[in-house]
Amino acid sequence: MLSAHPRVAQVAVVGTPAPVIGEIGVAFVVPQAGETPPDLTELREWTQRRLADYKSPDLLELLDALPLTPMMKVDHRALRVRAQSDSGP
Repeated sequence: MLSAHPRVAQVAVVGTPAPVIGEIGVAFVVPQAGETPPDLTELREWTQRRLADYKSPDLLELLDALPLTPMMKVDHRALRVRAQSDSGP
């Protein structure tokens, strides 16, 4: 759903462990080139208007580019590592 935002070029969502509920969603967003990057608060409100609360990512992070594997696919493993280090204990 985030990929439908007019100022978003790419999105990847991964799960990361959470102590109380088991796992939370973390969305990594790459803004459209040449556009003003969307504010994270704006993106959160945008998704909350379009998705059920439990489907909306708990954390959002803007990136210049998504990490890729040697096969040029999104490296979800690298994103999970990043999400775990960003969310902290």
